[in-house]
Amino acid sequence: MSKATLTFDLNDGDDRMDFERMMKAKDMAMLLWEIEMNGYRKFTKYNERQEGAYQEGIEEVFEYFRALLTHHEIDVEQLIV
Repeated sequence: MSKATLTFDLNDGDDRMDFERMMKAKDMAMLLWEIEMNGYRKFTKYNERQEGAYQEGIEEVFEYFRALLTHHEIDVEQLIV
């Protein structure tokens, strides 16, 4: 089993910020998964407002969101397994 050790100087502002980001990485991954998977369903399948312009707007927002994930090479499912 491979191991990695990360060391942060918590008295240094930049290191402290990096540490905080690392500590919240799983929470951020779970949030992205929730938005991508359940957010889409909430605004499409399980929403009474499914008329044309509304639906097209939702599709456009989620296409943009998924394009951003792809651009930044983020595979949400890979992060939460």
